[in-house]
Amino acid sequence: MGKKIVCESCGTIFPFEKAKDMTECPVCGAAFDEEEPKQEKPLSFGDGVELGPYDSFDEDKIDFWWYEIDEPGTFGATDSGSTYTTCAKCNWLVGSATYPIARTEDYVLISSKYHSRCRHCGNELKNHILSKRPEDWVNPKKQIISFNEPKNTPKCPTCSSTNIRKLSATSKLVDVAVWGVLSRKAHKQWHCDNCGSEW
Repeated sequence: MGKKIVCESCGTIFPFEKAKDMTECPVCGAAFDEEEPKQEKPLSFGDGVELGPYDSFDEDKIDFWWYEIDEPGTFGATDSGSTYTTCAKCNWLVGSATYPIARTEDYVLISSKYHSRCRHCGNELKNHILSKRPEDWVNPKKQIISFNEPKNTPKCPTCSSTNIRKLSATSKLVDVAVWGVLSRKAHKQWHCDNCGSEW
């Protein structure tokens, strides 16, 4: 199908070849706009801001999100400010990055000298343009805690086994009676049945 021109006033559709020279609609008499339709302005931080080879506003290429910015001087005169980030791939908190070089409402550009990697999934920061974290973001650590509520079960400090038992007063007394001051059980409370450690 060829190009068409649509009258914004009455909605009549004309083939482009017949209507390209018309200045007004022959049906309703409304003037045809000679202006090109407005295109969305490409995202930019403005003139004079240099982007690196991997820097892109494309959401598929965003490595980290930002969620909070501390202005310089927040924590004292020598504080240069920082940008708090999360991994865009796995949602885990990454930590603080450098203060933005440039910013718009939803995007910030941090120094290309800053390098980081998500400790959870290994996602490396290549694109130094960070997008604002989505409003519906949920901290994955809180999700895990809510499903796996912590249990107050002691573990062996050597092998992390939960196969442990409390040392009885009788076994401590016997050990003191046999070894005297050289007793190893006198000040210990737990015994691991997995590796034999006592603490």
